Amino acid sequence: MGEHVADRLDSRALIRPALDLLPDTDQELLRLWAWEGLEPQEIAYVLGCSRGATRVRLHRALRRLRRAVLAAAPQHTDPRAGHRAAHDDTVAALAARMEA
Repeated sequence: MGEHVADRLDSRALIRPALDLLPDTDQELLRLWAWEGLEPQEIAYVLGCSRGATRVRLHRALRRLRRAVLAAAPQHTDPRAGHRAAHDDTVAALAARMEA
């Protein structure tokens, strides 16, 4: 359990600086969605755009956030998979929320 908490804290430490590198519009979308807990329909209302446009913008913002986190993350080799692995579970959880 303590290891899981440490992983989450490590992931948050990677996400915050990566978020700051994104355009302001992406930051606003992600904060409304991930931290304020608004649904795409609610975000669309707040921003004055369609729900579809909000979902597309949110998807693209998440993709840019993933890239920024991966670029900033300390890289590790996963011997089982044979490729780079990064501390990305919090970003994955954000993405999973979008799919719901």
